[in-house]
Amino acid sequence: MKEKLRFIFIPYLFVLFGLLIGYTLLNWLLFIKWNLLSLDEIIPNFFIPAVLAGLVTWLFLLPRLKILDINPQRLDGKTLSFIITLVVLSVPLIIAQKYLTSASGKLTSLTSPKEIDQFEASKYYTFKDYYVDKNLIGVNTTYGISGKNNTNFDMKIYAALPIFESQEDATKGIPHIWLGIQYAKTISNRLDPSEKEYAARKFLKESEEDFLQKDVSVFQYLERLGNSDDKENYITAITNRFAYDTDQTILIGINEPFEAHNGNKLYWLIGSIIVGSLVFLLLIRIPKAHPDQMNRIKSGQRDKSAQEDIAAIIAFLKPSDNYYITPILINLNIVVFILMFLSGSGFMVFKTNDLIKWGANNATLVADGEWWRLITSMFVHGGGIIHLVANISGLWLAGMLLEPLVGRIKLITVYMITGIIASLASILWYDDVVSSGASGAIFGIYGYLLALLLMKRFAVEVNKSFLILVLPYIGFNLLAGFAHFGTDNAGHIGGLISGLGIGFILALFQEKED
Repeated sequence: MKEKLRFIFIPYLFVLFGLLIGYTLLNWLLFIKWNLLSLDEIIPNFFIPAVLAGLVTWLFLLPRLKILDINPQRLDGKTLSFIITLVVLSVPLIIAQKYLTSASGKLTSLTSPKEIDQFEASKYYTFKDYYVDKNLIGVNTTYGISGKNNTNFDMKIYAALPIFESQEDATKGIPHIWLGIQYAKTISNRLDPSEKEYAARKFLKESEEDFLQKDVSVFQYLERLGNSDDKENYITAITNRFAYDTDQTILIGINEPFEAHNGNKLYWLIGSIIVGSLVFLLLIRIPKAHPDQMNRIKSGQRDKSAQEDIAAIIAFLKPSDNYYITPILINLNIVVFILMFLSGSGFMVFKTNDLIKWGANNATLVADGEWWRLITSMFVHGGGIIHLVANISGLWLAGMLLEPLVGRIKLITVYMITGIIASLASILWYDDVVSSGASGAIFGIYGYLLALLLMKRFAVEVNKSFLILVLPYIGFNLLAGFAHFGTDNAGHIGGLISGLGIGFILALFQEKED
């Protein structure tokens, strides 16, 4: 156990506190003090910490965790070690950034809202003289799905009210300082559409009644919203009513003493460090040490698994002779997602307006002449990173199987044609929905491959192996689409049928030529 503590646990502690101190300081300097980049708060507070924890685990700790002799017949030791280490590193790091955001924010006391631009931007404010006008209200209502397997149907109302110096100022134009009020409710996504509609109407009515009775001027201090989805939704609420393109400041009223503004974040941070370290100790305590791996660490030999993983990633993304079009399509989907992410559009999910800007599909817009959306929507993933990973995994599997057999030209032709047909099927079936994703074109490739398998265009052994891979993918995704709200099954079926049709036609032509 002493050797495992020396070669695994002590390096873990070094990495943990190095990340906590190093990245938290960097975050404070770059994004809070100097404000060099105007990013959505989720990027420095969640995404970057998680990525850093993953990279450090993969490159530095995982080679050491190979010392643990976990039985591979019962459990994938490498995957288990990676996941546990990633969690115990990333959770404290994420909590630390949340604590940093609130703890570093100072309370600025102003005479009136007009003075807010005369001083350096602050996180928290109090005003001596102010007036909140409930009559000049902008509203934005959003609906979405969340939870494992899309089990939750989320409803939110964002109300934005202008804050003036006095009631007399309310007649002199709209200011750029706004009070944000939010109402939210989550119901089951398994309810029938009529039940959802009833629940939505009830939620709207209850929220309206509460707002009418609410004294919106009562708060102990105000918190300034940073770049986030909530801020964007409040801005949408403002622009829904007012032709207003000036930068807006959104403030949220807080009805608790300012001394409590950090909440229990510090205790959660300390607790996560202690609990995470105990979990990591259990991880290295239970399995025995593998002698060969221990000798490798002691002798200072480098583990080549990280290099092999990097080589596998490069091979996955790099075009080669028989794997050329598939990685290009994968890279295009990844690049578009990264650009959308860097623009602040989202990560786990994207708002409808942003999807429209990036080329998502919609019947009304296509009918108005924006036909190019039938193509661009194939490279936009509204379901965020999970949607992207699922699609490029399916694309990789289909392309890896099919491209070496049919060639580049046929693969890209089938992908584009079936993708366009899938987009058309989507807008014909859902005339008021914004749809996106490569799944229609991917289903087209699977349909094409299935047609060739049914026509027995491959060797018997290949035929059986491919059928085992293809049929479960098609069946599972179609069933998932029928079971879950929000899945574009019209696009899936349109792509699948068109792919089958193209496959049968090409196979028949090839038979005549033979």
